[in-house]
Amino acid sequence: MCNYIEDQPVISEASGIRRLHFNSKLVQGAMCTKDPHRLVLEYTQHLMSCLLFVSLGDEDKVANLGLGAGSTLRFLLKNTNAEIVTVERNPAVFAVCNAYFPISPSKRSLFINSCAETWCANTENHGAYKALIVDLYDSHAEGPVCSSLEFYKNCRRLLSSHGAASFNLFSNHKSFKHNLERIINAFDNNVFCMPVSYDGNQIVVGLSSSAMQQSVESIKQRAKYITEKYKIPANSWLGPLLKSRSQL
Repeated sequence: MCNYIEDQPVISEASGIRRLHFNSKLVQGAMCTKDPHRLVLEYTQHLMSCLLFVSLGDEDKVANLGLGAGSTLRFLLKNTNAEIVTVERNPAVFAVCNAYFPISPSKRSLFINSCAETWCANTENHGAYKALIVDLYDSHAEGPVCSSLEFYKNCRRLLSSHGAASFNLFSNHKSFKHNLERIINAFDNNVFCMPVSYDGNQIVVGLSSSAMQQSVESIKQRAKYITEKYKIPANSWLGPLLKSRSQL
């Protein structure tokens, strides 16, 4: 599960967009060379849907599981004051990011070279994070590399009493159904689904019980704030996101 030998990073670039691959044409991440903090891929914008349910202040922490091309990390460092802990199992991904997808040094950014499943199971990390972003794929891209029910339960345990987690799944892959079921189980049905992105990714948001108690009006206000401040179309997510609750 934590074997990454086959995941050798490869770089491509066209029209000002630099992409990360693992021995295939499948894109693992992307960066606009003229605007590195912009979330280029639609699904990476959707990963920010957890921020519809929580706001991040100076004292808050975010766990970022999977570095990829560093897109979510760069975005969060620019747009929030939270501390970001990034967990990545493959040392080669760290090296490629430093060379091709640079992330400005920050006292708010901590890198941990570890298998995400092992790190999440460490009770010292439980209850410490306001937000969690999970994007864990390898060169085979056959569903998330960490997908057990216990993994998702430990993701829930990472969150503070008012926390939210975003999980990247493949909507049209056979792994989607059992991953969704396990997330629903781990989060006691406190779950929303984002619409499917143009590349087939679907983000599932799991909430702590406290975060789940927010009013629709409060979520709408957060969507307006995210749209205006972060320049990503959160207002357009609301309808499909809220509708998804009746379909679970």
